[in-house]
Amino acid sequence: MMHRKPALGSVFLLYRYCAWLDRWHRGIVLMSLVGAIVGGFYSVKLYQNLRTDMEELLPASAQSVKDLKAVSGRVGGLNHISVIIESDDREAGHRLELAVAARLRGLPPTLVARVKDSITDERAFFEKNKALYIDTADWKDVERYVHERIRHEKKRKNPFSLGLDDESDDDKAPSKKPEFDFEALKKKYAQRTSGTDKFPNGFFESRDGKTHVVLAFLPGKVTDISSNERLSVAAHEIVEKLNPRSYAPDMSVGFSGDVQNVVEEQRGLVADLVKSFVIVTVLVGCLLIVFFRSFVGVYALCASLFAGTAWTFGLSYALVGYLNANTAFLGSIVIGNGINFGIIFLARYLEERRRGLIGPEALPRSVGFTVQATWTAAIAAGLSYGSLVITDFRGFNQFGIIGGLGMFLCWLSSFVTLPAMLIWIENLGWLRPRVGEGSPIFARLVSRFVVRANKPITILTLMSIVLAGAMLSRLSRDTLESDFSKLRNKDSILHGSGFWGEKVDRVFERYLTPTIILTTDARDTSKIADALTETMKRDGDNTPISDIKRVEDFVPVEQSRKIKIIGDIKKLLPPRIIAQLSAEDHKLVDELLPKEELNVLAPADLPEGILANFRELDGTVGRMVHIYPKLPTAVSGKNGEPAGFWDGKEVIRFAERLREAVRVAGVGAAIAGQPPLSADMISAIANDGPKATAFAFLAVMLLVVFIFPSWQLSRSILGALVLGVLWMGGVMGAFHLKINFLNFIALPITFGIGVDYAVNIFSRYRLDGARSIASVIENTGGAVVLCSCTTIIGYASLLIAGSQAFVSFGMLAVLGEVTCISAAIFAFPAMWAFFGERRKTARASNDVFAKLS
Repeated sequence: MMHRKPALGSVFLLYRYCAWLDRWHRGIVLMSLVGAIVGGFYSVKLYQNLRTDMEELLPASAQSVKDLKAVSGRVGGLNHISVIIESDDREAGHRLELAVAARLRGLPPTLVARVKDSITDERAFFEKNKALYIDTADWKDVERYVHERIRHEKKRKNPFSLGLDDESDDDKAPSKKPEFDFEALKKKYAQRTSGTDKFPNGFFESRDGKTHVVLAFLPGKVTDISSNERLSVAAHEIVEKLNPRSYAPDMSVGFSGDVQNVVEEQRGLVADLVKSFVIVTVLVGCLLIVFFRSFVGVYALCASLFAGTAWTFGLSYALVGYLNANTAFLGSIVIGNGINFGIIFLARYLEERRRGLIGPEALPRSVGFTVQATWTAAIAAGLSYGSLVITDFRGFNQFGIIGGLGMFLCWLSSFVTLPAMLIWIENLGWLRPRVGEGSPIFARLVSRFVVRANKPITILTLMSIVLAGAMLSRLSRDTLESDFSKLRNKDSILHGSGFWGEKVDRVFERYLTPTIILTTDARDTSKIADALTETMKRDGDNTPISDIKRVEDFVPVEQSRKIKIIGDIKKLLPPRIIAQLSAEDHKLVDELLPKEELNVLAPADLPEGILANFRELDGTVGRMVHIYPKLPTAVSGKNGEPAGFWDGKEVIRFAERLREAVRVAGVGAAIAGQPPLSADMISAIANDGPKATAFAFLAVMLLVVFIFPSWQLSRSILGALVLGVLWMGGVMGAFHLKINFLNFIALPITFGIGVDYAVNIFSRYRLDGARSIASVIENTGGAVVLCSCTTIIGYASLLIAGSQAFVSFGMLAVLGEVTCISAAIFAFPAMWAFFGERRKTARASNDVFAKLS
C-alpha cells in the first residue's frame, strides 16, 4: 500500500507518544477514571440545575430580561394554578368547585397566598357603590329628567307635585311627558361591568355552566421550581381525594396556569432526557458491537467516550453552572458526535490488527493515519459550535460553549484514554481480532454500488443540485417559526396545561395573565394608559390589545360631584313623594338611588381580590398597569382561520405597542411578561442566526483549505459539504420546514459535523496514494457511515421528545446528517469515479492518436 510518508520529526514524535502511552497506560486509565467520576458527579449537579424559563435563553442585556428582573424584584403573587372542572351537570360541577376551593384554602400560607373561585366580594362592593360608577354627565341628565318630570306632573295636577318647594307658579311644564332612556343607561353600564356579569351566580364558570375554574396563587416572593411542584402536587392530591366521578359520572378535572405550565415543561424535559439517554445508549452500543465484532473493543471505546462526556459536563458546571431549554439535550448530542473520533481510530486499529500487526505495531499506524483527519473534524465541529459562542443569544452561546468543549475533550479521550485502554486490554489478552478478516459487508456493498453505478448517481446528483437550488429559493424570512404553540410540549397541548388553558380563557373570555408595565411613580401610569388607549384607537379593530387596567380604573372619578348630585335628586324625591310613584317609577328609583349614605372611595377601599393584583411586594399600590392581549377572534390566520396569540407576529406587534407607549409617555417603566420575551427571542434569532451560520461556514472552509492545501482534496471536501447543505436547504424549502430558537442550531453545526465525513473519506484517499476511491469506501466508508449513524441516533432520539421544539431540532439535524453523509459516501465518490474514468479514457485516446501520428 502506498502511503504518503510523514516527516521524520513527526514520525519520531508519534513513536515517542505511543511509547509514552504504553509505559503509562495504567496511570492514564486510572486518571481518566478518577476524572470521569469527578466529572460525573458535577454532571449530575449540572443536570439538577435545569432552568426552562424563556429568559434563560435570551442575553442578559435584552430589554425584556432586564425588565423582568426589575419587575420580579418588586412584584409577586400573580403566578397561579388553575383547577378546571367540567361536567354537563352544572350543580355537581359547582359543588366540586366549592369543595376544591375549600381544600386549597386549607393549605399552608407558605404554599398558597389566596384562592379565588368567585367574584362575590367584588360584586357586592360594586353593587353597594354602583351609583359612584355612573358618569357625572349621566347623573346630570337624570337630575334634569327629574326636574322636567316634576314640572310635567305638577301641571297635570298630579299628586306627584304636592309640596314641592322648587316649583314657581310661572314654571312652564312641557306639553308632553318627558322621556328618558333608562334601558340605554342600564345597557351602557352593563357593558362596563361585563367582566362581572359574565358570571351570573358570581362563581368562575362558563356561560353554559359546564366548566368551573378555581385559582390558587403562590405567595409573592416564591418563584422556584420546587414551590411550583409542591403546589401542583397538592392540587392534584386534593382533586384525587375528592374523587370527581363521585360527584357526576362524566366529571373531568384538569390543571393549567403559570404553575402547571412550569411543572409540565420541567417534567416533560426530564422524561425526554431519560428516554433519549436510554435510546442513544442502547442503539449506539448495539450498532458498535455489530460493526466492530469486538465486545472488548467497544467496551474500550465506550469507556473513553464516557470519560470525555463526563469531563465535558463536569467542566460545564464550573463554566456555565446550569442547563437551559436548549442545552438540556446536549448529552445525547455530545455522545452521538463525540464518539466519531473514537470510531475512526478504533476502526483503523482493528483494521491494522486484522492485517496481522501486533498491538505495538498497530498503535502508531492507527494514531498516525487518523490523528489529522479526526483532529480536523474535531476543530471543524468545535468551530461550528464556536460560531454559536459569538452570538448574544444565551440559548446559542451556552450550547456552543458546552458543545465545543465536548468535541475537544471527546477527541482528547479518543487519543489518550482509548489507546491506553486498548494497550491494557491487549496486555490482558482480551482483544483477539481475526487476522485476514475483511471489511464489513455493508462497506463492500456500498463500494461496489458507487463504482458500478457512478454514471446514474452522477446524473442524479447534478439534477438534484438544480432542483435543490430551486427549492432553496423558497426560503425567506417567513421561514422563521412564528407560531409558538408549535414549540410547546405536545402532551401539554393535547391533554395537559395547554389544552385546559384554552378552556380557562374561554371562561374568562380573555387571557388570564396580563403583561405588566411597572413604573417608579404612580402618576406615570395614567400617561402610559393614555398612550396605549391612543394606540388602540389608531389600530382600530386590528389592535393586539384587549384591555388596559390600572387600580385607579376601579376607583370612581368625580365622586364628590356625584354625591352632591345624588343628594340633590334625593331632595327632589322625598319618601312621601316616592310613596306616590307608580310601580315602574318606584322600581327605577330603587335601582338608581342608593339607600345608604355614600362616601368617597380610595384605592385602599377596593376588595382584596382587586388590590392583590396591583400590590407590590413592599405593599405599594398604584404603580402598575395591566395589559391584556386580544383573544384570537379578530386577527385572521391562514385561509381566514383565527390566529391565536401564540402567533409570533402578533406577539411582536403587541410588545411593540407596549414599548411604543412607554416611549411616548416619556417615563421610566419596565415591561414584563411572555410577549416581550418572545418578541426579543424572535429578533435575536433573526439577528444572531445568519451571523453564526456565516461564521461557521467560513471557519470550516478556511480550516479545510489550511489542513488540505491540495486544491483537488479541499475542493472535494468542501464540495461534498456544500452539496449536503444544499440538499438540506432544498428539502427545507420543499416541505416548508420552519426555523425556531432551537433547531436553528442544526444549521451551523451541520457544517462542522457534516464536513467530518468528507474529511475522513478524502484524507484516507490521500493516505492511500490516490489508489482507488472504491478501496477508500471499502476500508473507511463503513466507519464513516457508523459515525454518521451514531450521530443520527443522538439526534433522532429527540424525535420522540414531548417538546415540539426538540422534535424540530432532531428532524433538521437528522436531515443535515443524511444529506451530508450521502454527499460524502455516494455523490462525490461516484463523481470522482465517473469523471476519473472519463479522464483515463481521454488520456488513452490521446496516447493512441499520439502513436498513430
